[in-house]
Amino acid sequence: MRRTVLRTFMNMGLNVVDFCRVPWLHGKGFRNCVRVEGYENLAEALKKGKGAVLLTAHLGSWELMAAAGAPLGLSLFAIVSSTGDPLVDRFMKRMRESRGYRTLPKHRAVYSVVSRLKQNAVVGILADVSPRHDGVLVRFFGKVVGATKGPAVFALRSDAPVIPTFIVRLAQPARHKIIFEKPVELVKTGDRETDIAESTQRFHAIIERYVRRYPDQWLWMQKRWKIRRALRRKIEQLQQTGSSPSPLG
Repeated sequence: MRRTVLRTFMNMGLNVVDFCRVPWLHGKGFRNCVRVEGYENLAEALKKGKGAVLLTAHLGSWELMAAAGAPLGLSLFAIVSSTGDPLVDRFMKRMRESRGYRTLPKHRAVYSVVSRLKQNAVVGILADVSPRHDGVLVRFFGKVVGATKGPAVFALRSDAPVIPTFIVRLAQPARHKIIFEKPVELVKTGDRETDIAESTQRFHAIIERYVRRYPDQWLWMQKRWKIRRALRRKIEQLQQTGSSPSPLG
């Protein structure tokens, strides 16, 4: 356990270094630093002309993975949250977009994401977060947690494929591997809320698989198991009515 904690903090420090050195990683520098596995899964998905939702998490050097979009020739957009400080937000936006990808603010994401997907763009979403407002309940590491609806909502509205995409740090600190998996099969029963909730559960099962495989590369310090007030009220209402979604069953 101590080793995992230590390596987790080391990974955070290395992520800062990675973010600062991205401008030097174009061309040959990028190829020497990052290996890509399963890119054919994304390429095949994009042939449908409906874009792709990249399902990812705070694992490995996720900022470096976003910057990999330009060397890979992707029209990539990343959904980002506000830090709460306008000056920091502007600085981060400038830094990120100088790396060749564009950002979409989380609070205005729905319509802008769907329109980008219709243009066959790629949209990356960090799905391992506890939503502040609206969300669904899923099981993650055996516990009920709140989960963002975003990936499921965007995919179901646009019919875009969801590609699990993760970056992991290899044995050498400056070497990485980006993994593009095959598209996730979405739940499509015709009941919107059920489809969103059950598809989101499938997404979290994939994220959990990667965290278990690379526990020292995940951002454990975030409040992942905190169920915020809006979702807590939803749990209380379900318990009062005697109904229960699958994560609580």
